[in-house]
Amino acid sequence: MFDLHSHILPGFDDGAWNEDTSLAMLSTAVHTNTKQIIATPHVKEGAWIPLWSDIVTSCRELQVAAKDANLDI
Repeated sequence: MFDLHSHILPGFDDGAWNEDTSLAMLSTAVHTNTKQIIATPHVKEGAWIPLWSDIVTSCRELQVAAKDANLDI
């Protein structure tokens, strides 16, 4: 399975509050046979627009944390 809509990045929106929450979400995904997740943080015109570099950095950091936690996703 591929998750095409996820608020998995910690601290970006109404999804994962922190890295521990993100890792718990990834663990659930692994156990339900999800192979890939696409992070889709909210963008709200005029209120909150994350920097692309912050999104990319967060993705990379979460990938490292998942690998360190032996989560194959």
